[in-house]
Amino acid sequence: MQRFDIVINGNDVSGLVLACGLADNFKIAILHDDCFESNIIQSTGFSIVNMDSSDFLRHLQIWNDDIIQFLHFYREIEFWGYDNFGKVVLDNSWLYIKNFGYIVENKVIYQTLWQRIENLPNIVLIRYKFLRDIIINKDEIVFCIDNFYNLSAKLVFIADGINSFLRSQCDTSLFFLDHQNYVLWVNINTEIFHSNIIRVLFHSSGLLVFLPLQDPNVGCVMWLLSFDILQKKLHYSVEQFNAEIISIFYSFFGKCRLQGMRRYFTCNIQWLDKSVISRFVLVGRSSYSIYPLLFGYEINLYLMEIKKILEEILLLGDIESFLLFNSCNVRYKREIFQLLLEIKIIYMLFSGSHRYKKLSYYIKLRSMISKVMRLSNKHFSY
Repeated sequence: MQRFDIVINGNDVSGLVLACGLADNFKIAILHDDCFESNIIQSTGFSIVNMDSSDFLRHLQIWNDDIIQFLHFYREIEFWGYDNFGKVVLDNSWLYIKNFGYIVENKVIYQTLWQRIENLPNIVLIRYKFLRDIIINKDEIVFCIDNFYNLSAKLVFIADGINSFLRSQCDTSLFFLDHQNYVLWVNINTEIFHSNIIRVLFHSSGLLVFLPLQDPNVGCVMWLLSFDILQKKLHYSVEQFNAEIISIFYSFFGKCRLQGMRRYFTCNIQWLDKSVISRFVLVGRSSYSIYPLLFGYEINLYLMEIKKILEEILLLGDIESFLLFNSCNVRYKREIFQLLLEIKIIYMLFSGSHRYKKLSYYIKLRSMISKVMRLSNKHFSY
């Protein structure tokens, strides 16, 4: 039987970053039941990585100067009502942070993680087809996989995503919040330069977020829609869809047109009542999911969680102390879900038509967005 200090089950971003941060001090195995490289190919969409998350990834040597060519800087966020009544502009001076950050393709994030892991001798990648058994002993957990190959670890991090298999083996309750919405995801070409500004529009049919991409005339649009409206948008012809996009964004970008396919994702909100069970610790999307309600910004919350775990393990010095004293960010996760409720409430309020009501909640929106930004920055310090 092969023995490790830590096993990370799954290849979610949280688990891979955690492996990179612990590799200098522990012998680590990453278990995954599919091809690691396929995650790079299948990873679609973009993430908004703030400057403190970027510094954290550089600190772990996951990001380096070579990745700069793939990073696209954004300088401002604007919030607009559907009728263009009221506007909130957020920039780095207003939020008292040194800069906003970058918009990055998710496949680039996976590529850099893969390259870093390949260069760390203390990390072993183990691909398996069948997980035959899990034996939980007093001082270790034993995995029996495939053709009677066994391995053990003192600590197991579960990082196999939203539909976690290993989570179902743990004594914990999973809670769901039915958001009853989907996100339609498209790229568009614009007639006028996007000026590296993220724009959020409270449209009558649903919330829209425009992410500026590296090409000054291309952006990614994420549209929060009910199921019925989503089906109508998916069945529009290209000409019909272009006409609607133009009607929404004409004052910002002039004439716009669809680029590529229309894709959609289910809004997933779920969380656990506890994240540490015996020698299992659930991290990232296995522990809680808010995808895609923060429209790419959620990666900073996951990285903040990993940063906190790394600090606790390295400060305490050994795995047993971590299991004994680890608080697993209870207060932090409570803040996240309070934030989610605020997002839903503000979205519902903006769906109304009363201008004075809208104006009052534009003010509340500033406070909520500031909380998001500062929450994901205050835990990053070296």
